[in-house]
Amino acid sequence: GYEPNDPVIIEPSRGAEASIQVDNYGRVVGVKVTKPGEGFKELPRVYIDSDNGYNAVLIPKLCIDKDVDLDDPEKIVQVVDCVGKF
Repeated sequence: GYEPNDPVIIEPSRGAEASIQVDNYGRVVGVKVTKPGEGFKELPRVYIDSDNGYNAVLIPKLCIDKDVDLDDPEKIVQVVDCVGKF
């Protein structure tokens, strides 16, 4: 019973936004990330705010964008190298 305009809630959003894609029966068949966020330190909670739909389980997948231009060149990027440490 989901509607195409039901909002996808991402908490914390860190600037991320998404929309759902539904079939004729209101089943979620996809989620489209319309704005990627950045700076996630933990997996966000993702759900659909709907009056009719229920039981959708959305699991976020985070990726590292290696070809990103930093808005602030003074921004510190922390890299942890754990290879070889026991």
